[in-house]
Amino acid sequence: MDCTGSDVPVNHNTVDGTGSPVNIAANGIEIADGAVGEVDHNVVSGNECLSNTSCGPNLDAQYQASGIALIGSNVEVDHNDVSGNDMGIALSPANGAHVDHNQLTNNRYGAIVLFYSSSNTIDHNQIKGDNQIAPYTAGIDILVSSNNNNVNHNQVQVTSVPSIYVDGTSTGNVLSNNS
Repeated sequence: MDCTGSDVPVNHNTVDGTGSPVNIAANGIEIADGAVGEVDHNVVSGNECLSNTSCGPNLDAQYQASGIALIGSNVEVDHNDVSGNDMGIALSPANGAHVDHNQLTNNRYGAIVLFYSSSNTIDHNQIKGDNQIAPYTAGIDILVSSNNNNVNHNQVQVTSVPSIYVDGTSTGNVLSNNS
């Protein structure tokens, strides 16, 4: 869904990215270019970028596919089951989004990843994973000038340390009551 003025709910779908072309980082659900909406009660899996030359775990220098990609503002993402993607939910850039009550399991390069994203609320998500590849991933990654986000009441169980990572370019983020 893209285009300024678009406002479409994306609800109760199964999106399986297995078999996506290897030459692109295809996203399962994408809201971009000024579109707004609500993404809820979807099952999204299998969105992985498989190109040997351009895809990989380095979130700064390589491409990744996302189960749900937000490239815009004011989007609600709630009660989704997101598993087996490169990144579960990516905000790149997104402002004013609310990401809550999602189940994110075994997304290989990060469960919730923010790039250039500010003033978002990330709360009450359950994140589990044992196949994440350090040092680029955590359960929640706040990267590249992602400022003033509220990250609260998330349960993060991943093998990488730390479970929530904030890079040095991101400021003013509030992290509270996460476990």
